[in-house]
Amino acid sequence: MMTQTDKKPARRAPHAAHLSRYLRPVVAPALVLALLASPVVAAELPTGFFAGVSAGVGVVSANPIGLAEVDEDTHGVGAGKLTAGYWFHRNWGVSVGYAALGNFTQKYTTGEFRGRARSLMISALGRLPLTDRWTLIGSVSATRNRIDDRGSTPGVAEFSKLHGSKSNLVFPGLELQYRLSDKMSVSFEVQGLGKAAEKVDVGYAGVGLRWNF
Repeated sequence: MMTQTDKKPARRAPHAAHLSRYLRPVVAPALVLALLASPVVAAELPTGFFAGVSAGVGVVSANPIGLAEVDEDTHGVGAGKLTAGYWFHRNWGVSVGYAALGNFTQKYTTGEFRGRARSLMISALGRLPLTDRWTLIGSVSATRNRIDDRGSTPGVAEFSKLHGSKSNLVFPGLELQYRLSDKMSVSFEVQGLGKAAEKVDVGYAGVGLRWNF
């Protein structure tokens, strides 16, 4: 007779596939607008300091830990992000950011894991003007992600694989910016952030504002 511990966890799709389910609603409209924009001469890009704030979806994807799950293993939760950086060339820059990725609950037959995810990142940036108002930005980021246990069911040893912290090198992050004025832009961003614990991956998608100084 097969017991719960004898069952092999079902093979999951790659994390990127789970992430895209939450990111498509943010990115697709921006891509369509950019493609429909008039193909005019690209404007000059500002250099110097910039800062931004955005709100969106934190994506938390739990990998199998040897316990039977009783709900979805990928969660989209309310999240926010703060960013500051410097463009030292019209095409190249750097930034630092902090993302609060929200609270989530992963349910198993043996109990519930409740966690809170967050991420710190340092990024190298490259940007390409598409039109006089639309700009595409790509990033390579070093991230430090963390998940804190927020009152999980006690006594479940496997839950140790779902909290802690991890460092990652991730790419590419993508961002589309639409210039409202010389000092302000609307941004649409998507980024996989890598692992936050032994068995958890995280990502972020959001819409926000950027200011140039």
